[in-house]
Amino acid sequence: MAEQYRIPKQRVPAKVAFRGGHEEEMSFFVGEHAANRIGSERLSDLIQSTNAFIVAENGRSQIEIIQTGSIETVIVESRFEEYEGGDGISELPGHEKTQVSLTVILENGVSIDCEAHYYMPESRQRLQDFLNDADPFVRLNRKDNVILINKDRISRVIEHPPAEAETRS
Repeated sequence: MAEQYRIPKQRVPAKVAFRGGHEEEMSFFVGEHAANRIGSERLSDLIQSTNAFIVAENGRSQIEIIQTGSIETVIVESRFEEYEGGDGISELPGHEKTQVSLTVILENGVSIDCEAHYYMPESRQRLQDFLNDADPFVRLNRKDNVILINKDRISRVIEHPPAEAETRS
């Protein structure tokens, strides 16, 4: 009888950096269906949710309940963050893809070279507009990974001109 109430989950491995400098390999559990869009839930959906606490398994196979505000960064393989069935945004009229090379400097001095890929309405396509959206974490790309960065931990963001961006790749 209880099986009908069980929600199937997929295990997603990620490297988590916490406030204070502690880093740990962890596994998060995401659902087969996202709450707010078509397709399966991604780790970014889980972290961007309104839940103050989320569940993960640490490298010692212990279950931890993590306060999302204590997370600085989460690095996850891009394949776990792919959009299924379209992203629901790029199909909207007036939304164009913007791709920006940048360096994010965290409050602890760590610098992260990465790219921002986003769709915003025509009147809000600046990097500043993307960073000021309502989500608590910013979703950025670096090689084969997605980096989720807690906006409260970002000190500065440096946007690189296109010519400089090509030499950084």
